[in-house]
Amino acid sequence: MKWLEKLGGKGAKEEQVEAQVEGKDRKGGSPSKQVAPQPPAPAQVGGKTTRYGFAGQLREASGLGPLLDPTRLAKWAVDKGIFSDPGNLRLGEVVTRAEAATMVSRAFDLPKIGAGDIKRVFKDLPASHWAGSFVYGAVSVGVISGFGDDTFKPQDGIEFAHSAGLAKKGAAPPGVPTAFDPRKEWGARSNLKGGKVSETRWHASLDRDAHTTRDPTAGKDKRVEATQSIVDELDASNSKRYKVNGNSTYCNVFAHDYAHLMGAFVPRMWWTSAAISEYEKTGQFPDPKYGKNTYEINANGLHDWFHEYGHLFGWSHLGGVDAETITKAQGVANDGRVVIVVGDTASSRSGHISAIIPEGGKDQKATRNDEGKVTAAWQSQAGAKPTTRGASKWYDSAKYKGGKGVWVHG
Repeated sequence: MKWLEKLGGKGAKEEQVEAQVEGKDRKGGSPSKQVAPQPPAPAQVGGKTTRYGFAGQLREASGLGPLLDPTRLAKWAVDKGIFSDPGNLRLGEVVTRAEAATMVSRAFDLPKIGAGDIKRVFKDLPASHWAGSFVYGAVSVGVISGFGDDTFKPQDGIEFAHSAGLAKKGAAPPGVPTAFDPRKEWGARSNLKGGKVSETRWHASLDRDAHTTRDPTAGKDKRVEATQSIVDELDASNSKRYKVNGNSTYCNVFAHDYAHLMGAFVPRMWWTSAAISEYEKTGQFPDPKYGKNTYEINANGLHDWFHEYGHLFGWSHLGGVDAETITKAQGVANDGRVVIVVGDTASSRSGHISAIIPEGGKDQKATRNDEGKVTAAWQSQAGAKPTTRGASKWYDSAKYKGGKGVWVHG
């Protein structure tokens, strides 16, 4: 981001800073809240966004020029109400999810939701929580979401890689009709002809009506039975559709196919930024043209897609790839629900995405440690070595520096 390019620089004449610290505006007008001179602050700590870093992202999402000096940025945030206490700025501390929801709500005047209007209460965030009205208001317009276990995790930090997206959504909430809403056109499915499992990946999206599908409203046994049939039919180990081609692998294609047949959505294609801009101007998507205004979205891109758009399509973030989360994910998959794990390398190297699937007989089990926690989930995937079924902990690799996460549908 532009405002990070010269962290620590003042970007304004010293007398302007001094005037603002003294409580005067740039023109020497009426006094406002005073902000003491602030020392340099990091934008992130351990990959998590700081209060200073998020304030800068909010300012940039507001369409204003970057403020490089911590004192000036803090002053702007205080005047906007983003920081309510100028004597307790804590710029270098990691911003919590509750604080971030409050800050983005104040920055863009998002609606606040009272206790009587909350439709879904998170187990760890009662309506009486200090940030409750801000959090539930931001949730109501799709700016931020909770997790699949009905929690919000208000004290958790936010990854720096995703906080800028949160700021941008605050500036143009998904719940506001004028904002880009991809639900009106799922990726670019209309320009992809249906194919068969036995055909190559170049036949694009599978024709749902021609394959086994899962009824998400059916009972557990029926859901699991349908899931196993879909895994068998896709047969990642042997299908020409997912066969490795040189250095090219097709885990993203498999994830799209699997989700589609399971009644969920993981895009095979996505709109370019130019196409999205056209939509925001006209309210209508252009005619999709493969490789022109749409592109193949790879695993790295899907990692970010889940964070930015997943909640619009029924996905909930279960958590990272720690043993506790993976164990929960395996249990959810065993219930016949759709579970995806995705990793982003934050580089040109391929990321990876796979489906956690129901365990079967004694030879079809996830790997567990002595405490019974899952260390290698039972999965189906089409990476460098396509595997119809197998236990793997590929997500433990250090190469996924851009983030790793587990997502549950429904």
